[in-house]
Amino acid sequence: MAVMFRGPMLATARVVVRQATLGIANPMSSLLPVAVAHSGVAALLLVALVVLNFSLSLKLSR
Repeated sequence: MAVMFRGPMLATARVVVRQATLGIANPMSSLLPVAVAHSGVAALLLVALVVLNFSLSLKLSR
């Protein structure tokens, strides 16, 4: 059953890793582009979680 959700789960995991990396780099670099990228990836993470939730609800309702 986990194979059906592999694509959305991997995409979400990649975005979480990017978000954590940028979150660590943000105070270390004190650069505005890193802060902007961190906020942009947060928006992508929200979209990835919505897509994962939607795909899970579709597959489980069948």
